[in-house]
Amino acid sequence: MKKLLRLLALTAALVLSLCVTAMAEDTAAADAPAVLVNGQAVEFTDAVPQIVDGRTYIPLRSTFTALGFADADITWDGETRTATAVKGDLTITLTEGENTVTVTKDGESETLETDAAAYVDAATGRVLVPVRFVAQAAGCNVGWDGNTHTAIIDDTAAILAANTETYSLMERYLAYSKTFAGRNYNVTGDYTMDMTMGADDISVTGDYQMLTSSTAADFTTNMAFAGQTEGQDLAALFPNGLDFEMRFDMATGVYYLYSEALNEAAQTGATGVWYKMDLAAMLEQMGAQAGMDYNTLLELSQAAQDMTFAEYLESTLASLPLTDAAATTSDVLAVINDLCADSAFQQSGSAYTSTYALAEGAEMTLTLYTSGGTVNGYAVAVSMEGLMDVSASMRGSDMTVSMSMNLPTGGEGSAMSMTMEMTGEYTATSSAPQGVPPTGAGVLDLTELMNSYLPVSGGTDTAAEG
Repeated sequence: MKKLLRLLALTAALVLSLCVTAMAEDTAAADAPAVLVNGQAVEFTDAVPQIVDGRTYIPLRSTFTALGFADADITWDGETRTATAVKGDLTITLTEGENTVTVTKDGESETLETDAAAYVDAATGRVLVPVRFVAQAAGCNVGWDGNTHTAIIDDTAAILAANTETYSLMERYLAYSKTFAGRNYNVTGDYTMDMTMGADDISVTGDYQMLTSSTAADFTTNMAFAGQTEGQDLAALFPNGLDFEMRFDMATGVYYLYSEALNEAAQTGATGVWYKMDLAAMLEQMGAQAGMDYNTLLELSQAAQDMTFAEYLESTLASLPLTDAAATTSDVLAVINDLCADSAFQQSGSAYTSTYALAEGAEMTLTLYTSGGTVNGYAVAVSMEGLMDVSASMRGSDMTVSMSMNLPTGGEGSAMSMTMEMTGEYTATSSAPQGVPPTGAGVLDLTELMNSYLPVSGGTDTAAEG
């Protein structure tokens, strides 16, 4: 709530260059991969990108020209079979068939190992290099969109150098956010939730207490139920309410859940047992699609405490997973600017509000509250017309969250509706959250338990990497 502010190897040895060239000629077809540099499609007039044994090779001259290297500063020595590219104080040198590249910057030279060698295309005489070479040599962020067959190359520094937006309001927000860093808080509040689905009508109310820090959180509540589900009276099912405790260890990315009443109602036979849910592991499994693992997110979050917003923006964009040709660094920066740049905000009194239109009638609104020019609170709202409204705000020490949903569930006339309201008051405390279960407590993996109840299906999955 307190932070607003997230992408195989084959060596082409010189002695095998004729074989590689023949393979390239066989695989270079009308559906050759596209290349985006800093969000712009690169046009290849002589040599075109080629795929050799599942690896994407791109013409060095055209690509480096798109990255800002002058054509005259990209040279080829036929005797030594060496290509050299120069831009300012940066010099890049590579030799055909060798798995190394020499990078000289500010007079300091470094030899880098590459995962595949450059080669000369026999049909055009142009030097082709594996796309990952560009990341190592030119310091770019490189990715691959397998759905559109597109190599993505982004020079984050160059993109930001061309960015003319300013972020003074977000700098003030970040200063406000940092006032919470390194401190423990006791949060007390209440919540209500009403849900209707078909004949089921459920109401949940309760008070809660939470201890939170920058590294852990402990949450405790007792839920009082009213209404019924599947013909069962929930108040009778949980006459004393449903005790619920959650602990979160940010360092490991693991949630721990405990509810003795739920154990009894579910007749699991387990008592005194905590259930763990490994958020970090789930993000790791999704890494191939999301391109961003938990440790990367954690490092970005922790680094933000010592950064300006401009520095945090640069760090975030440089770590951006490039797996979607429609979400390059330039695309993401444009979205950030539409929501967070000074030019995006409209002032009303001491509050500043920006609104960003999402797809299909949805929108996101960010409001920064100020006093004497200093940010002292914020509100975030996301709405999808007719489907969902979610908002969260923090003013001084008071937090509020509200949500309403109205979703079809598949059957004719069938829908689920839900509303929720939650409040909380933050008070600084010397007490620290545990983040983990008590010493000696039994712990069961919730994911493994769920999987044990799911049917096992056969079949194999295959995937290709560009």
